Amino acid sequence: MKWTEEDVARLRSLWTTGKSFRVIGAELGRSIESVYRKGKELGLGSKPFHGETSPTWFLLTRVCLDRRGRTVHEMAKVTGASRHTIDALMRTKEAAGAAHVVGWEKRAGSPIPLWLPFPGKSKPKPRAMTNTERCRARRAKLKEEDPLAYKALIDRNTVNRARRNGSVRKQHAVVRALFGMGAPA
Repeated sequence: MKWTEEDVARLRSLWTTGKSFRVIGAELGRSIESVYRKGKELGLGSKPFHGETSPTWFLLTRVCLDRRGRTVHEMAKVTGASRHTIDALMRTKEAAGAAHVVGWEKRAGSPIPLWLPFPGKSKPKPRAMTNTERCRARRAKLKEEDPLAYKALIDRNTVNRARRNGSVRKQHAVVRALFGMGAPA
């Protein structure tokens, strides 16, 4: 089948879209080899597109158009790709200047980066909470949400501390006898 001017114009426009030879050939009703040879003959280059071809990256850029940072877990759920793949892709793109960290999600362990697949300056990673800070935060949250459980925790810690120090008061002889704590009544 001979190439018409309309076919050549369409080939030129499809070549710049980043579609593969197979897709271009299907749209023009021609074989992969035919599309490749005609593109080379026209001086369009050996490949139709030299930029980003990752479908995961394209999907991420569309999903993140709201400019809200997302974790690797959220991005993996949306795209269907593995968390490892998304993490590697985002770190590679960050090194190339095509992605950045907009913030960090705080949690008990190490903070989690919130990624955006657009150029920008990454925020530095905050330091992780120490064990003491985590315990204080947990106690403050417990005190606010469940005051009775908080009081029980404090009372338990007070008794345990007294036991460790050896300062637990002996029970009255009657109480020990009633509850079988070894003292005769």
